Amino acid sequence: MHRIVGCMERNRKRRSTIGLPASAGNLLDWHPHVHLLVSWGLFRRDGSFIPVEGTPDPETVAQLFRHKVLRMLLDEGAIEETVVQNLLAWPHTGFGTHVSRAIPVDETTPGVVARYIARPPITPERMLGEANQDQIICGSDAVHPRRQASFRVIDPLDFLAEMSAHIPDAHEKTCGS
Repeated sequence: MHRIVGCMERNRKRRSTIGLPASAGNLLDWHPHVHLLVSWGLFRRDGSFIPVEGTPDPETVAQLFRHKVLRMLLDEGAIEETVVQNLLAWPHTGFGTHVSRAIPVDETTPGVVARYIARPPITPERMLGEANQDQIICGSDAVHPRRQASFRVIDPLDFLAEMSAHIPDAHEKTCGS
């Protein structure tokens, strides 16, 4: 990951990227992915920012990122060429992007962005229903594509088992913690 995410120095200017791995989707399902915050421009050593004109096409960004990730995994021996070909044949590659021109600048923005990119697998706000019930209801603000619902009812023991899948082993990270 350190080869993809970081600061790259070019002629005393830096492009900044923050990346945090995450393991859960909206309804606690196993969904490994990375939240990236990338500057669309360069920072000078004095802290001033040089913006890049125009907004990149999200599909082009996703394809470039997919290529870089798969190349890195191949180079490090983590996967083989047959796995790459298999992944490239999938209709939904798993390499999606959201590209917006700018993040609004106000007092709340840094906290909102930080909470989003480093969010835990589940938060109290996503747990619906009454306490001391025989089931746990996880909610989402969007309809889950596979489950076709914006909520999920889980038995408490199954909930604990699924939560434990997001707890990393010693000296490992599976989310932005």
